[in-house]
Amino acid sequence: MPGLVNIERKIHVLHVEDDDGDAFLTARAFRAHGSGIELHRVTGGQDALQFLTRSGPYADAPRIRCVLLDLQMVNGDGSWLLDRMAELDRLVVPPTIVVSGDPDGVVESRQYPFVSCSVVKPDSNEAFAALLETVRRITMISVGMVA
Repeated sequence: MPGLVNIERKIHVLHVEDDDGDAFLTARAFRAHGSGIELHRVTGGQDALQFLTRSGPYADAPRIRCVLLDLQMVNGDGSWLLDRMAELDRLVVPPTIVVSGDPDGVVESRQYPFVSCSVVKPDSNEAFAALLETVRRITMISVGMVA
């Protein structure tokens, strides 16, 4: 029909994680439910900042609706990224969920108004999988989808 606009239904989530195993488990948790969420992974804070601001190699990146962030990374850590995100226009900064093995960093990350949730990564794969299901639900709520 003329005049109808095709609206993309995918929700784009940026996963900032340098550990391949954790990234694999996270992607699997989101795929298992056919949630309509598309994960985009970067492995460091600098790349994440460029992705969020659609600059450099990410000029054509989709609009991110939520960020899943690990704090301990090689290429610009998550704490650095949180500081940079705090300097951005509030319209650019999506809700952020921190999942990290750094307990002190998790507590500190709660000071940022755009951090929706902040938790410590569990030690076992089973507990991590259960946590990821909770994170998936929180992500869907953060972007206005039914969990």
